[in-house]
Amino acid sequence: LEAGIPAEGQLSSASFDVASGFRKHLSRIFGTVQADGRSNFGYDSSGEFVDSLVNTIIGTRAYLVHTGDLAFVRQYLPTMEHMIKYFIDRRNADGLYDLGPSGHWYYDAMPTSGVNANHNALFYKALLELAEMERAADRLPEARRYERAAAQIKASFAKVFWNPDAPGGPRLSDWIAYDGEKVTYAADVCQFPAVALGLRSEEQASQLLATLDARIAELERDYNYAGAGSLSAYWPVPDHINYLHLWQRNFPIYMNCGSFLAQTYWEVMASAQAGDRAGALERLQTWGEAGLEHSFMGNNWVQVDGRVGLGAAD
Repeated sequence: LEAGIPAEGQLSSASFDVASGFRKHLSRIFGTVQADGRSNFGYDSSGEFVDSLVNTIIGTRAYLVHTGDLAFVRQYLPTMEHMIKYFIDRRNADGLYDLGPSGHWYYDAMPTSGVNANHNALFYKALLELAEMERAADRLPEARRYERAAAQIKASFAKVFWNPDAPGGPRLSDWIAYDGEKVTYAADVCQFPAVALGLRSEEQASQLLATLDARIAELERDYNYAGAGSLSAYWPVPDHINYLHLWQRNFPIYMNCGSFLAQTYWEVMASAQAGDRAGALERLQTWGEAGLEHSFMGNNWVQVDGRVGLGAAD
């Protein structure tokens, strides 16, 4: 939507446009929101993948910017307030969303807990974008409340997540587990969104990207990393976290250093935000070239060398 789709040419066999389709998609998600604020749309039938709540709010703001359909947004503001309340009610003393002893997320095969950098970066963005929608609807007290909550996340983020002594170089802890462990295998979803959204200082953003660029050079040398997408793990996932089975456990395979393509957006935007526009363009072009080669068809992940990932029957 933000890229200006629909483009010229027919997108479906019947008359249908992306904006109206996305509107219906959002309506269906909002229709599944439960009493506690969680939704259970599609794959998330259990309601446990709570990162979908903040992503839905972010997507609704994109719809508003693309269409100007404020009437639709007004209709669902109470629902979005109910969704964000799930996160707000589970903040710790630092104002960060706390998953507690266990939680689900985008990389569903890997357990997480405590305060996760990915959840909190998206929580921050969702708060700001919900505040923007509230202002558009002339609901200023609500807008200011969400802006204050976002400001607290920004003030706490570096203090909690920045890890100058991480093995391999300074970067964010992916999450601080419920038992206090700092998890540092460098998942793309935990590293890049915070930089892209301005939650890091310019100096720390440059250090983080330099650490991962140095690691990328090692992966290119040792594992023929092709750059077809950002990586689910830049270092091996620790055994006590890696719940994958059989061949999927090994590095660099699947959620232990495979590429799950949506997250490459954040790598591109992180480089641009940090001032490395040439690096952002190079990553975007490499990603695009892989798409032209095989359209990423056949599975939901790409191997480190750029080939479409193995499936259960392979």
